[in-house]
Amino acid sequence: MAALLNRRELRQMVKNMTPQQVESHLTEALENKDIAPSDFSVRELFEETVPDGRELVESFNPQGGGVVHLEEAGVDSSLFKNISGQIVYSAMLQAYGAPVFIGQNLARTIPTKFDGEKIPGITQIGDQAGTIKELSEYPRAGVSGTFNETPQTTKRGMIVEISKESVYFDRTGQVLEMARKVGEWLGVNKEKRIIDMALGVTSSWNPEGKGALSYYSNSTGLHDFDNLANSNSLADWTDIQNAQTLLDAITDPFTGEPVIINATALLCTKAVGYTARYILNATQVKYDP
Repeated sequence: MAALLNRRELRQMVKNMTPQQVESHLTEALENKDIAPSDFSVRELFEETVPDGRELVESFNPQGGGVVHLEEAGVDSSLFKNISGQIVYSAMLQAYGAPVFIGQNLARTIPTKFDGEKIPGITQIGDQAGTIKELSEYPRAGVSGTFNETPQTTKRGMIVEISKESVYFDRTGQVLEMARKVGEWLGVNKEKRIIDMALGVTSSWNPEGKGALSYYSNSTGLHDFDNLANSNSLADWTDIQNAQTLLDAITDPFTGEPVIINATALLCTKAVGYTARYILNATQVKYDP
């Protein structure tokens, strides 16, 4: 498909394809980024996808004084609604997944059809590889069941409306900007929830039905490991070493063996961002013995 969808191309698609094919074709092109939301004109899209679209658009003239309700007039505007909805969604999704948000690198999005669920699992085997004497049987690996309960599934969203004035004056840019703002603020909302979870401000961790805080400095029965340094502000490499020491001391609650976790990110505030870069990029460290 061409980089810019003009009126003639749109008219030919509507003429030669079924509404379902037009919708599917344009949706796929948007998803594959063959065309962008800005390649569309809201007015042209309405005029070419709605029966007698041009006449209807003229009736939208605010100075005309007429009021037109498409449903009452028996006008089939479903193709316009579906395509314009996909255009708005594409613009929103771009802003929602902007690289400025770091939460998407700290957490995985796992689709679910349930309103909260119990995810089953099994414990680790542990180091049971003992010596086997001649003619002796191999020991059977023993594991036990465990589970984690996920929080209740919630819905968040906002509506971007395309008014008659937006169609008549062809305010495509205004509609797309509103869609981007919706995506941006939904992204901000998700970012704050992920960061709060990563910092331990909130916790949805519910192992075996026992709600637990993410970070604890001592054993409380909720979990058996110490992963919180109460005073360890980031000033030099020793503070990172202190955090790494805590991480290395964590053991599996079922086997007692060290948990194999590779730290992949250093999360800090902007106030110490340059300090973090200085520490991580240093090639040598000098100190007085």
